[in-house]
Amino acid sequence: RTVPHEPPADPPDPSAPQPPPVMARPTPTLPSLPYFEFHRNFSRALAALDWATARQLLDAARADANLAEYRTLLDWDSDELRQATEFWTRLEQNCGTIAAGESLRLRGKPHQLEGYAEGTLRLRPAAGETVSVALRELSALDLLTLGERGLERSDREGQLRSAVFLSATGLATPALLTPRLQRAGEGGKRFAENQ
Repeated sequence: RTVPHEPPADPPDPSAPQPPPVMARPTPTLPSLPYFEFHRNFSRALAALDWATARQLLDAARADANLAEYRTLLDWDSDELRQATEFWTRLEQNCGTIAAGESLRLRGKPHQLEGYAEGTLRLRPAAGETVSVALRELSALDLLTLGERGLERSDREGQLRSAVFLSATGLATPALLTPRLQRAGEGGKRFAENQ
């Protein structure tokens, strides 16, 4: 089968009206690769509940001239770290005030607290041997149960700390995060908008 050969196209007539040029869509300015690299490592430290590493990364980023133009983002990161660590401090303080023998519902089951020291709970399930559980091993719901003991629903700052902790550490689910952001009022709204 043969394909007919097309004659060569005539050159365009320079006097003919030209279509308007295609406008390039402006590219939004995104944070630099160094900021993304910092934030990836910072987020990993938060997810690991490694507050010291997160602080070191943030301090180094603030001193990095390549990140000077991202001061606003670094300020948000700093506030996020502050709120998350304040939640964690409250959680640890709450654990230290729970009386030995008190009943707690953790890991979906009732337990009796036998003691708390250095970030580790000693729990006795209803049936079984005493187990040691590091706070870092608990679920988001369990951490909230402990960290929000005595926290009033009307305490907007406390609700915001809980929400920021959940979000910063990657433990947030809509069911846990949304009501806390709503109870946090304007602060919760601003936080949600900046995410």
